[in-house]
Amino acid sequence: MSVDERVAKRRRQFLDAGLRVFGTEGYRSATVRKVCAEAGLTDRYFYESFANMEALLMAVYKTAMYDLRERIFAALADLPTPLDARQAVVAGLDAFYRWAEDPQVTRVCWLEVLGVGPDVDAMYMGNIRRFAATLIDIAHELHPNAKLDSAEEELIGIALIGSVTHTTMHWLLSGYAASREKMVNATARIFSAALDTMESGEK
Repeated sequence: MSVDERVAKRRRQFLDAGLRVFGTEGYRSATVRKVCAEAGLTDRYFYESFANMEALLMAVYKTAMYDLRERIFAALADLPTPLDARQAVVAGLDAFYRWAEDPQVTRVCWLEVLGVGPDVDAMYMGNIRRFAATLIDIAHELHPNAKLDSAEEELIGIALIGSVTHTTMHWLLSGYAASREKMVNATARIFSAALDTMESGEK
């Protein structure tokens, strides 16, 4: 194994350890020592890849968000073309809620990142805007004759992200009381209604 490969392996160990520690004890209770113990590595190796705990939190978040995007795009890619709006909404949301069934991932990405600091806030809001833009791009593919202006479309995208954000927080904090199917069906109604109004241009 080369030096670069060993560094990458240790970084992966810290990412996995960070997810476990942040996702169980919480970011604010975490320390470099705890993460190192969880990873089975010394703090010398921690600082090889991360400047501080905030940098690790951001890296864990970005890794989880990349995984989420890949899952959603894979679910949509499996659908026949041209895309059916209802099928696309359900497939995308099912992929999302399958991802969110991991309580550690959900806690880190929807709770622990909030209010940490300006850099984390900027990363979080940037990710929300990118996901909102992705939703609108998919909406245009489903409804190419959408009649809304770009500013309103952006707000609709952010509102839709908000709907899944808060239902996911509720799902986590309730101990996953509702089934995944119910989560998908409930939020699919919101998404489908938004898509319909985009196509018609109704207020």
